[in-house]
Amino acid sequence: MKASKMQRLWRFAGSAWVLLVVAACGQTSGGDGACGQVEPCGGDLVGSFRVTNSCVTKTAGDAQLENLLRTASGCATATVETVDAKSSGSLTFNADSTYSANLTQTAKGAAMVPTSCLNRQGFTLTCGLLNQALAALTLPGVSSIKCGDVSGGCSCSFVASPDAINETGTYSLSGTTVSFSGSVPRADYCVAGGSLHLISLDTSTPPAIIADLVASKQ
Repeated sequence: MKASKMQRLWRFAGSAWVLLVVAACGQTSGGDGACGQVEPCGGDLVGSFRVTNSCVTKTAGDAQLENLLRTASGCATATVETVDAKSSGSLTFNADSTYSANLTQTAKGAAMVPTSCLNRQGFTLTCGLLNQALAALTLPGVSSIKCGDVSGGCSCSFVASPDAINETGTYSLSGTTVSFSGSVPRADYCVAGGSLHLISLDTSTPPAIIADLVASKQ
């Protein structure tokens, strides 16, 4: 019982890295605005760009992480306290539809597991037991997780393993969407005012920005 409960509670961590870059930001139309404030506008991709920013804000990203955490733990009141991701590197787009990418991303965050999640069926899962369980688990994409006692439950901080892409390949355009032959995810984009935004949108109507990688033309 103990092992399965702990594994359910922390199953979210293996997938958390995928969601850590999620951003929920207001939108404006086109241009070289701040991270998360630019809608897809297309533009001329040819050139070299250096990554200067990536968005993480405390709304939609937290909501998706919380849904994952709540599903895994079975606790409707588990919350994400903070989430932060940082990106660096460069992208080069050539006129012959080839590209090169050298990108690195790191991320960290914190979640709150309230006492109501820890007391079930006569068993109390302490923060110390959580740490013991984590020491025995391999969580893909997560380099460390540590929980500590706080008023009302356990505060758990997690650090994602650095994620790197270093590749060359070909790219194709369709409207304001750019697709890559390699590991770089397909994205909507906007090039204006010397800045490139690679933008991920959700499926809502109208679509909302959930991630934005910003790079400056060199």
